[in-house]
Amino acid sequence: MNKKGISLLGNNIVGIVIAVMCLLVLFYLGWMLWGFFGDKQDLKIAEIHMGNIMGIINDLEDGETENYYLYSPNMWVLTGWPFEGKYPNQCTTKGFDKCLCMCIINWHISDSEKVLDGCNTLSVCEEINFNEYVVEYKGEHSPIKIDTLVKDGQELEIKLQDGKLTIKPVTTK
Repeated sequence: MNKKGISLLGNNIVGIVIAVMCLLVLFYLGWMLWGFFGDKQDLKIAEIHMGNIMGIINDLEDGETENYYLYSPNMWVLTGWPFEGKYPNQCTTKGFDKCLCMCIINWHISDSEKVLDGCNTLSVCEEINFNEYVVEYKGEHSPIKIDTLVKDGQELEIKLQDGKLTIKPVTTK
């Protein structure tokens, strides 16, 4: 092969490498933009659901139960605070003693620190004005993962009994 052919081949390889790098950068920027707009959309959906849930809670009379179909946003949880003695920033800055939050997650939710991190990252929180209330999953005070509700065909049961507010998943089929 002559020197001109080697030089031409080298230039083509450099051009291909630069093109691939540019495509990777464009893909990364597109992915970041998609996440940004997706999070804003999820936050709006969470605000709507939280408004509906709070409307039910505020209208409940002692002894009443209402169900609510919570189907989105995915990769979010519904949780009550304080949880293990901790609060998300959104609750403490508003001075809430007790609060109900919908928070983004992207990990296994058994670790309360990670749920708290999600609530501090992106959440909708409202004050709860009951002496006793619990958000429970499988019989214990625990966040309810919205994806699991949908997958298992469950709704939220919101119940006020003897002054205690309980929110838990129930199967309605």
